[in-house]
Amino acid sequence: MKAEFFASRDRAQTICEADFWNDIYQQAFPGYHAQVSHPSGEHWGQYAGIDRTITLVSGAHITVDEKLRYSPYKDVLLEYWAVKEKNVPGWICLDLACDFVAYTVLPLGLCYLLPFPLLRRAWHIHGEEWKTKYRIITAQNRNYTSESVAIPLKDLAIALVGAMQVSFKPIEITKAG
Repeated sequence: MKAEFFASRDRAQTICEADFWNDIYQQAFPGYHAQVSHPSGEHWGQYAGIDRTITLVSGAHITVDEKLRYSPYKDVLLEYWAVKEKNVPGWICLDLACDFVAYTVLPLGLCYLLPFPLLRRAWHIHGEEWKTKYRIITAQNRNYTSESVAIPLKDLAIALVGAMQVSFKPIEITKAG
């Protein structure tokens, strides 16, 4: 592959081992007990969008895909093309196995824990609209191009709340006589 990918992966791997992750997950998950990081390329979960597994005192496991942002933007980039030239979909279009995306903006010291199933549902509902309404970020790498759309946090939060609601045909309840 290309040098940029490996340099970025190596930088992310170094950050993956940083102490702040423990602070984030202890704050985020009541009943936090432990965490296991899955280094890039060394665990099947990497291919399924799992960078870390959190274990709660109850024994429950929470899987997390960690996305790092190195600039202080207050939006979330949703990658819809990983390799545009070969029509390889980005992570928002994949059926990943993670429970959450930990979208971490390093210079702001903020981590947004985005429930992945709801994020995917919001993308299915709003993705095409977002691509026409918001800023498209094109990353020109040595041998390929990736594309993402920058969703303002406020609008993403509204979409996530909307994605929580699922309608069905009303059921009439009658009193038994």
